[in-house]
Amino acid sequence: MRREIFLILIIFINMCMPVLGQMTAEHWLDKGNDLLYQSKYKEALEAYNKSIEINSDFTEAWSNRGIALGHLYRYNESIESFNKAIELNPDFADAWNNKGKVLSDLGEYDEAIQAFNMVIKINPPELQLLAGAWYNKGLAYYNLEKYDAAVRAYYMATVIYPRYADAWNNIGVALMAQGKDDEALQAYNKSIEINPTYYAWYNMGNDLLNKSKYIEAIQAYNKSIEINSKNAYAWNNKGLALHDLRRDGEALQAYNQSIKIDQKLEAAWFNKGLALYEKAYFNESIQAYDQAINLDPTDSEALTNKGASYYKLKNYPQAIQTLNDAINITPNNAYAWYNKGLALGALGEFDSAIQAFDLAIKINSSYKDAWYSKGMALNNLGKYEEANESFGKANKICTSKLVICSATNNTSRQNNTSYMSLGDEVPAVFNLKVCPTTVSIPG
Repeated sequence: MRREIFLILIIFINMCMPVLGQMTAEHWLDKGNDLLYQSKYKEALEAYNKSIEINSDFTEAWSNRGIALGHLYRYNESIESFNKAIELNPDFADAWNNKGKVLSDLGEYDEAIQAFNMVIKINPPELQLLAGAWYNKGLAYYNLEKYDAAVRAYYMATVIYPRYADAWNNIGVALMAQGKDDEALQAYNKSIEINPTYYAWYNMGNDLLNKSKYIEAIQAYNKSIEINSKNAYAWNNKGLALHDLRRDGEALQAYNQSIKIDQKLEAAWFNKGLALYEKAYFNESIQAYDQAINLDPTDSEALTNKGASYYKLKNYPQAIQTLNDAINITPNNAYAWYNKGLALGALGEFDSAIQAFDLAIKINSSYKDAWYSKGMALNNLGKYEEANESFGKANKICTSKLVICSATNNTSRQNNTSYMSLGDEVPAVFNLKVCPTTVSIPG
């Protein structure tokens, strides 16, 4: 009895051996696809390679191999794999579409558009694929800053697939880039009506912020945050809207929440620095600007505002050093030159202060405060006629540009004492930083 069972087992194993040893190209393709869906790209690539080893003319294996390589950031090899698939089947729309995506990842947007055009020319029966090609074409045009063309391409995607929420979202983004905020708002509403994503609500908030509708903007950002509480951009921009409503404490809380989510978001550190500056917490403001500068050492605006904080602390030498750093990065930074002039004036270095004000004026001839402060420095040097000319320039700018001017008497006094110390002037600071709109990009 035992011998019979043993013989049966031997026969069964021998029958199975040929099947196990003869995996087909289709089997390895299916295995690769399963691994691809699990985001196991390296293992998927190995499976596709085995499929191709068995059948070197297997179009689908070459195409999906290209997808795996793309996810592994091996873009050139990915394109070669798609090209092989296209060589085997020039009408393989999937390969053309995926090749276009990889070309877009490489920044080769014109070539990517050509690939998407091939998909459109093939006109595959799968409407999702065809709509996706128009959508991807829109992304490429957007990255080329050809916003009208982007809108047209996205719109074609919605004609094929009317409930394409991401296409409606991206139409809004492209319209905003052209300053068409009202039309953009309609597109965001359409996107949200189909699928209320956190990024569509966020983008709507940005649109409303641009239109100075701060309460509505906050409501939109809150909707975005309800869906995705980890959206650091939404917290930052909510802070901007709160700031403009003079709800400064809440704005600071929003910036802090943004930073808590993403400590590398330079805009949030910058905005926190300005919020602290406006509350006269100058030391804390400097600490926030330092964080922004550590993230972006080329941020001339953060250095300028940090210099303003040092000025308010009456640490004029440190203010000058910081402002020099800003000027070295951006020589045409009028605010930095102006603030440097104030700090030099506060130290009694009036000739150097005048040179700094002159450079600010050279950059911006309508810089009222620079003309005014130059007049003060000239007054301190006893150059009363020249001082009056500077004050006159400042007053002329006030009149012609409807700028609100100080009620201080702008007439120099014939003595050695200025009517106002330069150390009491208000330095210029750059305004808050807005996080950009979010384009929907397919995986």
